[in-house]
Amino acid sequence: RPRTAAPPPAAVGKRGGRGPHEDHLTAVTPLIIATMSYLVACGRLNIFTEHVAALFEIVAPLVRARRDVGHLTALAQLSAKFGLSQHSEAKRVLVTVCICLEEQPAGTGDRGTKGYTSQVVYGQLLLALVFNESSCETRDRALVMAVGAVHATFGGTLRALDERLARQLQVADLACRLERPQAWQTLEEKGFKPFLEKVQEMDHEVAPLTKCSSQQHWQVSGALSELGVRHRLEERLLPYVADVRVMRTERRLIEIDGPLHFVGRTARYDMKSMLKHRLLTKQGWHVHHIAWYDWPEHHHSRLTYLARLLRSPAPPATDLSEYRPLSDLPAIEPPTSAGVVASDVATAAAPAAAAAVPTT
Repeated sequence: RPRTAAPPPAAVGKRGGRGPHEDHLTAVTPLIIATMSYLVACGRLNIFTEHVAALFEIVAPLVRARRDVGHLTALAQLSAKFGLSQHSEAKRVLVTVCICLEEQPAGTGDRGTKGYTSQVVYGQLLLALVFNESSCETRDRALVMAVGAVHATFGGTLRALDERLARQLQVADLACRLERPQAWQTLEEKGFKPFLEKVQEMDHEVAPLTKCSSQQHWQVSGALSELGVRHRLEERLLPYVADVRVMRTERRLIEIDGPLHFVGRTARYDMKSMLKHRLLTKQGWHVHHIAWYDWPEHHHSRLTYLARLLRSPAPPATDLSEYRPLSDLPAIEPPTSAGVVASDVATAAAPAAAAAVPTT
């Protein structure tokens, strides 16, 4: 397809009669909608085709000219997910996001700024901006502007925040403190730190588990109990909730990943799961994972599975793009001074061995 040059941003949004640039944007609107639908579908299904980068380059200038924050946010997420962050258009998208947020009237109370759709866009934008941990001045600026826009709109009425947006603000706060010192300093200089502290204090109920997920959680808990491993379910480590915290070892967690943690029917994790693993690991936690389809069906196999899992190394902070079955992980002998201590393995191995011997 021929590449269409974008009109100057200053020509968009003028009041009065329609200009040639506005007519141009109206004419290409079907192209923008069709292209964005294709790109969003690729993002959701995690399909990086040979056309994605080229279409991104074509549609991004048009979306920037329209100042469509929803589409800009979708492009920002796409660039983060598919590694297009260094693309020149990806950087221009973030610059345009900053301009749009700066032009937004502070404290506007109409449906357009306080509605649910707006909160969803803010949440998605924050996720896209913290997903990439590498240092980037433009991304840091956009992140600060996004937090500032939420503060301007909801600063006086925190209870109006949607639970998902509040949680994403908490995640962004943690990511800045752990990985983005420049952004964290700017947030403090602009006076947003008290706002983020108030958001951190907001307590939301843990979403109930689905029937399938709940059953797997209890199966893992029951197997750990039989192995003599002390643990707690749904350990709050704000802004996250860990599925299982193992109490007898170092800072060790087990995440039980249901179908919603993965992209489509693949073994690739979604952005939120990868980010959660990275931030928890950077706080000193060893985070193990059990995929819903990798959990054994038979009772004795589950005991053996967990005993081996606790002897296996947890994935590093930035190495959770795709799930690796436990059978593919190297089992290591537990050291006596770090990791899973020898007494834990002895405790875990004894009941598993006993379970294999039939009783009379």
